[in-house]
Amino acid sequence: MRNRVGTGQRDAECNTAVVADERSDFRRLRANELVWSSDYLLDGRLGLQLWDGPGGFQARTFTKPVYRMRAATVSPTASTRPSRDKRNNR
Repeated sequence: MRNRVGTGQRDAECNTAVVADERSDFRRLRANELVWSSDYLLDGRLGLQLWDGPGGFQARTFTKPVYRMRAATVSPTASTRPSRDKRNNR
């Protein structure tokens, strides 16, 4: 069996980069927010892991940071409903 010296730091840097990319779509829960089954826990080795336990606990009770997917933002110009002017001018 070979001893791989010096690879631990490189592996840690790669994992950190992946976690940083994943977290751009997530927001960290505040301490008083409730954790649900659709939330994620940040594990230092595995990255974001889906919480598969029961919901209803406050985020402050967890030892690992808890994240939630950001809501999709819709621009006001992307509305499919016509404006009043267009509806009245038929």
